[in-house]
Amino acid sequence: MYKVVLVEDESTVRESIRKSIDWGAYGFIFAGEAANGEQALEVVRKVHPEIVITDIRMPFMDGIELSRMLRNIHPKIKIIILSGYMEFKYAQDAIRFGVCEYLLKPVTPVKLVSILLGLKEKLDQESKEASAVENLVYKLRSYEVKNLEDTPTELNVKNLEEGRRYEIELLNFLKQGTLEETDAFVKRYLDQGQRANTGSLVYSSWQAMQILTACTQVVRELGGDPETILADFQNVDHFIRSFCRVRSMEEITGKLLKTVITYRMDLVDSGGQAITMAKEYIRTHMDDANLTLNSMAEHVGLSSNYFGYVFKQRTGVNFIKYLTNVRMEHAKELLRTTDLTSAQIAERVGFLDPNYFSVVFKKTCGMTPREYRNK
Repeated sequence: MYKVVLVEDESTVRESIRKSIDWGAYGFIFAGEAANGEQALEVVRKVHPEIVITDIRMPFMDGIELSRMLRNIHPKIKIIILSGYMEFKYAQDAIRFGVCEYLLKPVTPVKLVSILLGLKEKLDQESKEASAVENLVYKLRSYEVKNLEDTPTELNVKNLEEGRRYEIELLNFLKQGTLEETDAFVKRYLDQGQRANTGSLVYSSWQAMQILTACTQVVRELGGDPETILADFQNVDHFIRSFCRVRSMEEITGKLLKTVITYRMDLVDSGGQAITMAKEYIRTHMDDANLTLNSMAEHVGLSSNYFGYVFKQRTGVNFIKYLTNVRMEHAKELLRTTDLTSAQIAERVGFLDPNYFSVVFKKTCGMTPREYRNK
């Protein structure tokens, strides 16, 4: 079960949230609560929660500052911000400090449980990935003991850290590269590491594990099962042994990367109908203030990771930007063709707060709704 801590300065709100949810039934433990940010830090240090739910406006330390400090202490902690209104600057800061969800008050049990279950899915996935990495590390160490003890080498730690930076480049290529670019990328990627660690079988083994782990991570992020998609590469000992033979290093790496990229491209092709359905749903339900990537993915029957990836590949923009653009275009049409007030238009395009609607409209269209109507 995952531990949850609630931070809210109003005792009645804390009590309402604590008592309105059957935490254990959904796989959570209500591990503690605090009335302000300073108290929250103490509670978090004691109980080590996976999820923190925090109000945005509190005495001594607001929710944004608390989120910043929590991310420094526990980089993987999941944070849900509660707010009485949607303020654009707060939303921006929340995203910058790794807040997972921004939930408007009053908080309903149904909405909060939906968000919690979405975070639970992410935590489960992270746990699986961590276990997979631990398993790979164990197998790698076993392989080194059995196969490399007769070839003493000293791994350059500085270059190993550089290798971790190369991993970001590898992940980006797996998510955006093409089959045609793969061979050239593999050659460059392997060369930059091997040049710094020539003759190091330990480094080659580590690099092999890094590549396999990155491929596994991307397949999981796209909603796939690595054991199925990467079935030909599940024997880690065989993969590392083949990789460490210089002549086959490029060949086996290219084959692995092309397997992941082919899977990714097939997903985009097969997701066309779902994206068409999503775009139509957005057009007819843009007034729904609770329309999110997660709810849209659920509507079309896809995982949120898969849906988000395919949506951006198909439309060229992420889901939130697409939804905002559709809403602003409709708002402009209503400003041109009706006498509805800005507040009424805001409601028709899914904004509960007219002031926030005006902020988003100006940011998107370069002028306020009033200025647009009068131009």
